[in-house]
Amino acid sequence: MKTIVIICLMLLLLPAMTFAGEDKCADSNTDVSGFVDASYWGNLDEQGHEFALDQAEIDVERSMDDVGIVLRVDFEWVNDGAGGFNEGLEQGYMNYTLPFMPSMNFTFGKFNAPIGFERLDPIDMYQYSHSLVFDNCLPTNLTGAMGNMALGESLDLAVYVANGWDRNVENNSTKTVGGRLGFTRGKIALGGSGIMGVFDADQLMTRTVFDVDFGFQVNEGWLIGGEYNMGTVATDLPGADDVGWTAFMVMTHYEVNEWLGLTGRFDTIDDADGTIFGIVPGTTEGTTWSSITVAPTFHLGCGLEALVEYRMDSAGEDMFTDSDDKPASSTSTVAFEMIYSFNVK
Repeated sequence: MKTIVIICLMLLLLPAMTFAGEDKCADSNTDVSGFVDASYWGNLDEQGHEFALDQAEIDVERSMDDVGIVLRVDFEWVNDGAGGFNEGLEQGYMNYTLPFMPSMNFTFGKFNAPIGFERLDPIDMYQYSHSLVFDNCLPTNLTGAMGNMALGESLDLAVYVANGWDRNVENNSTKTVGGRLGFTRGKIALGGSGIMGVFDADQLMTRTVFDVDFGFQVNEGWLIGGEYNMGTVATDLPGADDVGWTAFMVMTHYEVNEWLGLTGRFDTIDDADGTIFGIVPGTTEGTTWSSITVAPTFHLGCGLEALVEYRMDSAGEDMFTDSDDKPASSTSTVAFEMIYSFNVK
């Protein structure tokens, strides 16, 4: 029944997509942008360090404003950590704004997940590393369909259905669903997101995550942001209990002058059930993992940016190793990163 309803809605939209006429399709704009991200990274405890080309990306966006159509393709090469590169599509989608309802648009394909505070690409970040919340508690890309609607001047709503977390191909017969309600007014931005879906091939485990993000632009050069995240995993196995985690992240970025900025971030995950990091050996419990990050940023001009990052991760148990290869409860890393980005209209 659901499939029939979806097909009927698509057939109803086809006339609206074609009535504008072919002459308007020639009036289009194409933007080409991209970046190269290189770094030097080192672990102060394990004495490991290396230079790396972390990522290179080319993005193409073609927009036809008269008919409300946008095509977006992001092609990337990402360092796989083993001396090679994974190449593929970060995003590839079509976006259509309904002519009879300009406040609503429809996205179909693969797109960045509308959840959380931090963004995926280094050109949209204020430091070298992502937070623990981003890396462990959230999806990055979704393959499916999404509807976006503006609800007045301050509210916006996104609702989507997808194959799963970062899955191009579905591995079971169910779909992941989610959405985000956003509020923006003046210097304040708030968002509440939820995502739920079965994620194993046997369809025995259902993951549900709620995330609240916020941003406060104190002034032109000072940003405060963060998020609170909680998730559960429910299983249909006999005698199995639901498990989960809670996490939060808070950050600030301050532009000291036209060439220098400073970022600070703290985040933590309370993984008492071992859902994310696993059960601590010799116990029946998980652990709490936290990180503190400080990163001066440098605006070198003409699309060239650089930063230095110091990060310390600590856990309630010995989750790391020191310089003598012995268990340790904390570890520190440093990084130097340079990013060049461009945009051709």
